Amino acid sequence: MFKNIKNKKNLIGKKIECSIGEPWDFESEAGQNKIMGEIIDVSNEEDKKLGVKDWVLCKITPFNIGRNKISFVYASKRYVKDDLIKGLIDGKSVVCNFPYDKSGKNLSNVKIREAYLDNNFEGLGGLTGSIKIID
Repeated sequence: MFKNIKNKKNLIGKKIECSIGEPWDFESEAGQNKIMGEIIDVSNEEDKKLGVKDWVLCKITPFNIGRNKISFVYASKRYVKDDLIKGLIDGKSVVCNFPYDKSGKNLSNVKIREAYLDNNFEGLGGLTGSIKIID
């Protein structure tokens, strides 16, 4: 456990490393099957009230999808039994889905909430892998 991380808000600003398993041939500016970045936002009480599951928004080492450069992903747990926030705070690697905006536009907490509430993930692509805090 990271002693300086007491709650989910303390995750903001933490450096992350993601290992990407799908697609199998994924590559970013950080290397093969790897994303490096920083957590810039986390789900909050408003999300909880709306029934939106926990997520962390990350600014990352870019990767390309066609002609578009992707610099933001959000991580949400892949398996029901996992606890994304507790896992990160405890220093564990958590298996996640990593949606991103295929157009290359920046993601925001508003876009994440809208996708969940409307159950409409059109325009979002996705990666699968794991995330962990590295600092």
